[in-house]
Amino acid sequence: MKRSKCLKTALIRAILIGCLTGFVTGGVKVSAQSVTDNMEEYSSDLENQTIRIAEVLGKTVVSISTQITKKIDYQMFSQDELMKKFFEEFFGEIPEGEIKKRGLGSGVIIDEEGFILTNEHVVANADKIKIKLYDGREFDAEVRGTDVRSDLAVIKIDAEDLPVAELGNAADLKIGQWVMAIGNPLGYVIEGAEPTVTVGVVSALRRNLPVVGKRDRSYTSLIQTDAAINPGNSGGPLVDLNGKIVGINVSILTTTGGFQGLGFAISAERVKQVLDRLMAGREVLYGWLGISVQNPGKDLREYLELELGEGVIVMQVFEDSPAEKAGIEVGDVILTFNGETVEDSIDLVEKVSANEPGEKVKLGIKRDRGRMTITAELGKRPSDLMSLAKGMPSREKARFRGMKVQDITTVMRKKYDLREDEGVVVTDVEKDSPADRAGIRVSDVITHVGRRPVNSKEEFLEAVEAIRGPCLVRTPRGFFVIKAE
Repeated sequence: MKRSKCLKTALIRAILIGCLTGFVTGGVKVSAQSVTDNMEEYSSDLENQTIRIAEVLGKTVVSISTQITKKIDYQMFSQDELMKKFFEEFFGEIPEGEIKKRGLGSGVIIDEEGFILTNEHVVANADKIKIKLYDGREFDAEVRGTDVRSDLAVIKIDAEDLPVAELGNAADLKIGQWVMAIGNPLGYVIEGAEPTVTVGVVSALRRNLPVVGKRDRSYTSLIQTDAAINPGNSGGPLVDLNGKIVGINVSILTTTGGFQGLGFAISAERVKQVLDRLMAGREVLYGWLGISVQNPGKDLREYLELELGEGVIVMQVFEDSPAEKAGIEVGDVILTFNGETVEDSIDLVEKVSANEPGEKVKLGIKRDRGRMTITAELGKRPSDLMSLAKGMPSREKARFRGMKVQDITTVMRKKYDLREDEGVVVTDVEKDSPADRAGIRVSDVITHVGRRPVNSKEEFLEAVEAIRGPCLVRTPRGFFVIKAE
């Protein structure tokens, strides 16, 4: 018995020693040295491939130098008499002048005829655009096509013997996949500078960035990478290890002004959607429904019986929009777009934008507890949605004497725990306003103005439009008199 235990112990010890000195797989012993050799071979292959890509693709990347002329109006001094006298005494007559602002960026040659892909913000408002190739040749460039929303542009040079980069398939990208960011930020700074190459992985996919400023940009479904993207690299390509363009570098997130491992690129799939129009110099058109939507949270999903990642709630329908003409209502839940599931608000925007104005689309709608299909003909996306939203009566103009009302929808019923089906719900009451002093509260349902029943914001506004003196309103809590201000 003791001998048997000793044999078992010896056997276990032998197996452990074998595991420490090598790997036993199918009866074949693989030593630690052979694993190291395999890793070195893999490392060597990866290194050689990045070198080859840098050599070949680097030649397709250009440096872009821009000049923007801005006028300076010194007449502003004339608005202040003291400043005007001071300026005239020391400098003479008040002049008009201009200042020239220079910028740097990158681009990538995508066609032998001299078409170069870059960011719209690299060449926006430029008076002059100069291109420097990897071999030192310089050319003047002209803008062929721009699209603010996608932040993409195509410029053209008149040159021969140009190397060309090829667009790849970004739809198949995986998180952790190796990529290379190539740019030429130093082409006009350092003599003889060649494109710079940084290597990293795809850190995340479908990233959405907030838009800063009033321009109608859409930084959605971006590729995130830890391959360094530095100032001047905007417009350069992000390429995979097959040497194909999977993205156009566009932005970084930083707290210091320098790269901190959060770089972003516009997906090659987005590029393909607009490239033909940009190269032809035609306007890029986007479909438009004319609604604003909300992603349902946990409580709303449970109330509306929705699965996670299923559907968006219509919060606003713009006046005279395709959605209004099609019969879409506030509170509707959009479940599908042309038969495909709508996952969230960004997904819906992308699906709509991928279609051109005039196209008819089918929307799967859930209204209250019923389901239906609505066909809508898409319109052209307005250039200034912000001002359009501000002009909507459904949001800002549905006010009366310090209170704001909304239609009673599924969302409003859930939010304010309403039981009423008729009337309008009070969603805001300004402090010390006539409505506040009358005793009106948020969540009150106004069913009548005077003796007139109201069942929508429009009916409410029509009812109060001509009232100049005290206004009698009826709610389930009773009657209230809202005096004039």
